[in-house]
Parts: sequence; C-alpha cells; structure tokens
Amino acid sequence: MYIEVSDKEMERFKEISDITVTDYEFKGNFVPVVSLVAMVEDLLMTIHEREEQIEDIKQDIQDNYKRISEQI
Repeated sequence: MYIEVSDKEMERFKEISDITVTDYEFKGNFVPVVSLVAMVEDLLMTIHEREEQIEDIKQDIQDNYKRISEQI
C-alpha cells in the first residue's frame, strides 16, 4: 500500500533516504506505508550511531589533547 505525499514531504523523504543510504522504493510522490516505519527506525539507528561517534571523539580529545594553558 502506498501513500501520496506532497512535493515538500517527498523532498524530506529523499533526504532521509540519502542520510540512511537506503532505497525506500518511492514511486513519484508515492511512498510505501511500510517504508515510513523503516525510515523512522533507520533514522533512530543513524542518530544513535552518530551520538556514539561524538562520544568517541570527545573521549579521544580528553585522552589525547591538552589545553594550551596546561602545556605552558
């Protein structure tokens, strides 16, 4: 089953498709209903992965870099 969406909504769905690197099988301005749930799940997974990357970068900075004032 497909749902018809506006051009603006389709732009957002295509942006999600680019972010998640997933083909959600759009047909014009029609989106499969099951793809809507998949998009949400994929976005949440992407958010969690990026949060982990941010935490890893913060930890790396804390472990390996000192403030200039501490070096003097």
